[in-house]
Amino acid sequence: YVPLQACMHKVPVASTERGSKWPEEWPLRLENPPYWLSTQTGVYGKAAPEDFTSDYEHWKRVVSKSYLKGLGINWSRIRNVMDMRAVYGG
Repeated sequence: YVPLQACMHKVPVASTERGSKWPEEWPLRLENPPYWLSTQTGVYGKAAPEDFTSDYEHWKRVVSKSYLKGLGINWSRIRNVMDMRAVYGG
């Protein structure tokens, strides 16, 4: 229960700049790579959208098997959980 701090980002100027488009609606944005990843090489050497998809599937399995079912935690009392080893999110 640590107070959250606000962060400010620069507003993108060009329409091609990262952050200039609104992300997809929740929960679609969990499963679909953001538009700005389409031109990049991913962390694992594949095209970034493919990397994103395989990373999403991996962490979906990890969270389902380990965190949600394996720890015996009442998740209604947890505010924010991140795994810093996750590549494209936490």
